[in-house]
Amino acid sequence: MGKKQHQKENGASTKKIDSTVLVAIIGGIVTVLVTLITVFTPIVLKPKDLTPTPSIPPLSTRSLQAVIVQTPTITNDLLSQAADTLNDVKIIYTDTLGNFSEQNWTKWSYQQSVAMDDGALILTGSDNEDTGFDRNNLPIVGGQAILLHFKYVDEAGDRVRYSFGLTEMNKQWPQNRNFQIFDNNPPYSANISLHHGENDESNLDLSGISLVSDTRYGLLMTIGPKADLLAIIFDPGDPVRQIRYQEPVGNPDWLNLSWFFIFGLPKGITGSLYIKDFTEISYSSIK
Repeated sequence: MGKKQHQKENGASTKKIDSTVLVAIIGGIVTVLVTLITVFTPIVLKPKDLTPTPSIPPLSTRSLQAVIVQTPTITNDLLSQAADTLNDVKIIYTDTLGNFSEQNWTKWSYQQSVAMDDGALILTGSDNEDTGFDRNNLPIVGGQAILLHFKYVDEAGDRVRYSFGLTEMNKQWPQNRNFQIFDNNPPYSANISLHHGENDESNLDLSGISLVSDTRYGLLMTIGPKADLLAIIFDPGDPVRQIRYQEPVGNPDWLNLSWFFIFGLPKGITGSLYIKDFTEISYSSIK
């Protein structure tokens, strides 16, 4: 090989080496730049990543919120009477009666007037027909109870007139079952009516406190989980003073039924019955 040929090949080799080194250097610089960009570039979160995860309330709290429809506002004497009589009492509904709702209270007659006063629903009697209200859109079941305050006002006399009841859903009189407490002539304080269907009715006179006109009283009424029947009218200032009916052994024919609450005045009674602090509760058993 000649000297010139050797120098030419040597020069070509040197250029190849220089190109390789240059590529390597450029590659290194690019790697360093990418690394620096990666390190110093801030991480941008998507909007959904910035939204805090909502806290989920405990199951017990959610269950309680599902049960209580309105904020309980009932007074201590009603709760105390319930706690003294029933086990594991829980409020499931309260109606402050601040406004009349036809979805909650159905009138017995279209001609019947509706009046409200200081959170009370007022039923005024008539010479021409029975008057009253029922809650046939909002039934209760065994193991639930009604609590309320009531008073009766009548300028014609001091006798207190009232009628409260629980009536079987989805059946018409006289085929339905009916549990009712209403006023009675002295010396008896009240009367219990148990209607089991057509031509099957029993009545019982009750003794207890004598009710006075224009005076507030409490009512607790229920058909228990075992079809136990219980109705108590009591003096809120002295709950020991009461009218009480209890049938501890329930009739199996009254089990697993739905009931709606009614209250009313019979034809010819023209006084006014005031209902206030209406409350529905649940419980496990009657003491």
